[in-house]
Amino acid sequence: MKEIYNNLLNTFFHKNIAPHKKGAYAVERGDYVGEFFVYIETKNSEHFFLSLPKLIIRKVPANSFHIGLKEKIIVFVEKLPDSIYRVCYEQYKKNYLKENSKA
Repeated sequence: MKEIYNNLLNTFFHKNIAPHKKGAYAVERGDYVGEFFVYIETKNSEHFFLSLPKLIIRKVPANSFHIGLKEKIIVFVEKLPDSIYRVCYEQYKKNYLKENSKA
């Protein structure tokens, strides 16, 4: 009974968990299984990641990210070293500029 109560509380009153700065997450189930998401930034309640190995930008709504962590769809792996994160960040910027120049 206590578990049901806690699940209800978490569903209706949960605090969204922000991704770790420079964090790498493994996607273990779903449409993006096998990809790693490197956290870049948050804008307008959406988290932006660089997907590895595909090198594309993935937008994840904050609520979906929280559910993904809770349901173990996405799992935190590690905080990336600065040198590796910089390469990911530069690729993200390159993709972002390319996507926004099409508009």
